[in-house]
Amino acid sequence: MEAIFWKIVALAVIGYLLACLALYLKQRSFLYHPTERVDHPLKVEIFENQGERVEVIVVNEGKENAALYFGGNAEIVAYHGGELRDKLPDVSVYLVNYRGYGGSSGSPSESALLDDALFIYDRIIEWHNSVDVVGRSLGSGVATHVASLRPVEKMVLITPYDSIRAIGQSLYPIFPIGLILKDHFDSASRVGKVDARTLVVLAEDDRVIPLKSSEQLIAKFSDDLVRTVTIKGASHNDVTDTDLYYELLNEFLAGK
Repeated sequence: MEAIFWKIVALAVIGYLLACLALYLKQRSFLYHPTERVDHPLKVEIFENQGERVEVIVVNEGKENAALYFGGNAEIVAYHGGELRDKLPDVSVYLVNYRGYGGSSGSPSESALLDDALFIYDRIIEWHNSVDVVGRSLGSGVATHVASLRPVEKMVLITPYDSIRAIGQSLYPIFPIGLILKDHFDSASRVGKVDARTLVVLAEDDRVIPLKSSEQLIAKFSDDLVRTVTIKGASHNDVTDTDLYYELLNEFLAGK
């Protein structure tokens, strides 16, 4: 009986280690869902960084103030270009196709996305009086990183999280996510370096980003820097389809 017991223990340990290995090897396929290029009539600006070609969609070109938009992990940012053009008429908006997304070359990773974001910011700040940042879901971590290292006056975070590590640990509590994870997107640790006035937009029925994760991020901000709005009846995927969402963006980014 004792031999059988230890055999079961050994099999359980091997199974656990194999599961850890599978999580480690497959993790980026869980986090990133690259999208194909779609046909659209909008202008595309090409940024060459680290040997990769990053395609950025530009709407309302030539305005004094600009906003860099970083989308979700499976978002086709081109689909939002027309709405942003029409509903933020006084702001030049740059919608970033991450590496591997929407015609951009390369493969997505935290280091790649963050480096490209800073590179693009440093280019377009030469063309505008100011550059604000907008990040949705995964992109909230990119936006927060830029705002922590560059002079950003305004930041909008849509359905944000405190860190991918914290979310991963809540989803897989029996695994050492902190040791396995390659891409942490630890926004909570960066908030202390953010001076931007920040608007956080939450979806009442969000089933993707736990409310606790968003609240833990919000708690890191000074009360005088952050405003939180919850859009009633909205879910994680359709929060940007509401009129209130665009009203909030326009009021916050185009207002004084």
